[in-house]
Amino acid sequence: MSPGIYKIFRSKFSMDYQSHLKSACLFLFIILQLACHSSKIETEDKLALTSSSWILYEIQGVHVEVLISLSFDSLKVSGMGVCNRYNSSYQISKNRIQFEPIMATKVGCRSNQKLENQFFDLLSSGHRFKLLDDRLTIISKKGTLDFHPATYVLDKK
Repeated sequence: MSPGIYKIFRSKFSMDYQSHLKSACLFLFIILQLACHSSKIETEDKLALTSSSWILYEIQGVHVEVLISLSFDSLKVSGMGVCNRYNSSYQISKNRIQFEPIMATKVGCRSNQKLENQFFDLLSSGHRFKLLDDRLTIISKKGTLDFHPATYVLDKK
């Protein structure tokens, strides 16, 4: 190869290499920014979810007239159904939530047993959650549970 052709080839290869390297770095930077942003949102949602106590206000879009609560700590969820206290373990990943089988006391609940059973059924089958405007919605294939923060309910009284 003559020296002139070698210089042209070398300068062309060098420019292509630098251009591809810059493009690859830019692409990597954008991917890292998106991953960090997604992780930040997930962490904020989990913190908002687990640092609050919640009061049920609707089951399947129907207003609930009795007090049913839900509280998260770092490993467990617990609360008061219509008549029975309950607890369970849970796992969160992004907007997904999975509850282990719910353990509850067995106090008889004459007038609202059906409502409590429906609540436990929907809670245990929940597989997604949504936090929007200080409201928590737990979504399952069977329906939805909608909660206000407990402080919202106390402030309204």
